[in-house]
Order: sequence, then C-alpha cells, then structure tokens
Amino acid sequence: MRDLASNKKRKSHVQIRGNYKSKAEEVHEGVPKALHPLPAGAPLNRLTLAHWIVSKSNPLTARVIANRQWEAFFGTGIVATSEEFGSQGDYPSHPQLLDWLAVELVASGWDMKKFHKLLVTSATYQQSSRVTPELLEADPFN
Repeated sequence: MRDLASNKKRKSHVQIRGNYKSKAEEVHEGVPKALHPLPAGAPLNRLTLAHWIVSKSNPLTARVIANRQWEAFFGTGIVATSEEFGSQGDYPSHPQLLDWLAVELVASGWDMKKFHKLLVTSATYQQSSRVTPELLEADPFN
C-alpha cells in the first residue's frame, strides 16, 4: 500500500445518512479533537495513525484488547458489553484490574503469549467453576 501523491488525494466528505450521494462538509486526515492529538509534525498517513492507536497516550486500545482477552478466557469481560466499549456500554466491574491488565499488556510490548500466560496463571483462572447453591446465590453469573 502506498499513499497517493498530495496532488492526487481524494476528497472525503461526511455522508448524510440515508443517501450515499448526499454529501456534507469535506473532512481531512486526523483524529477527533476530543482524543489526544497526532504527534506534531508527523505525516498524516496510515502509519502515523497506527502508531497513535497503540501509543502509551492512548490507553483505550490496550483496555479493549485486555477486556476481550479476559472475555475469551472467562466468558464475560470486565466490561460486560465488549461490543460497546464507549459511553453507551457498561462500566467495568473492576476498573483498576482492567487498567492494570492494559498497562501489563503495553509494558510487555503487546506480547499476547505473555498476556495469556498472565491470565491463565492467575488465581481467578485457577478457581473451580463448580457451582453450588451457595455460590450460585452469591454470584449468579459465576
């Protein structure tokens, strides 16, 4: 993949819902202003965006990955609505755990094998999943 020359770049517009031919204002490369900005002076291309997505300034990516891996191992994520991690989703049941897992993931250099080992060697993973009436009453979702 290569970026188009600056004189050949396509114009992109906000598309009005319901009709793909209806276009609103033109948009340019960048990220939403509500999020941390792209690095100053960096080229506005896919590689810069990729670095921005996994930067230490952007904890969301690591949190989403940590939550989805937790969900894969335990059945339910720390944020139960893993498909909606934004403002409309559920709050994390254990936000400090999610933050810690995200920091561990980034600190390991995004090493998924090491992250999986961290999860499966945890006391939480090694607990019995056998259900008793008392446990079912204390934690109906086990």
